[in-house]
Amino acid sequence: MFIYAKFNAFILICKVEVIKSKCTIGKKTVFLDGANVCNLINDRSRLCIGDETRIQGELIVHPNNGKIIIGEYCYVGVSSRIWSAESIIIGDRVLISHGVNIHDFDSHPIDPLLRHLQEVKLFEKGHTGDLSNVSSSGIVISDDVWIGFGVTILKGVKIGKGSIIGCNAVVTHDVDDYSIVVGNPARTVKKICDP
Repeated sequence: MFIYAKFNAFILICKVEVIKSKCTIGKKTVFLDGANVCNLINDRSRLCIGDETRIQGELIVHPNNGKIIIGEYCYVGVSSRIWSAESIIIGDRVLISHGVNIHDFDSHPIDPLLRHLQEVKLFEKGHTGDLSNVSSSGIVISDDVWIGFGVTILKGVKIGKGSIIGCNAVVTHDVDDYSIVVGNPARTVKKICDP
């Protein structure tokens, strides 16, 4: 049992070193078990994580123009996925629970023929970085936001400071500062007093 634990610890250390080679990280940032970082641009400046942040989810920067910036004292929960083809900016002290999806692009073209051709390229060559027929728009998540489990945040959204996104909400429009939003599509149910 002791040898097995030592081996797992060694594997985790190796994985973390590989992850660090793909991004710029701040002091005391930790990649927890389950963390995965994929920087398809191979430019560390396109994936930056601030001080004292904990990552247990997946971060993917897609090749055409993706960028992910995460602030200080943030948490990205297990099985959460942050995928960027344009720009995802996350402020400081943001809590992202488990099973959250944040995507600033549609992943596939709307046109069925173009969608099929994209899949054929993926099957034959892997990800080529060609997302020219895919709609994208940046996402901004301001400081002190709490995102509940199972939330989906779609392209072009700005979430205001101090807001709470309720579990399983689907956010398709901007959220004002200090708001509590729930549902699909997400709607404001309460305002939080500005501290």
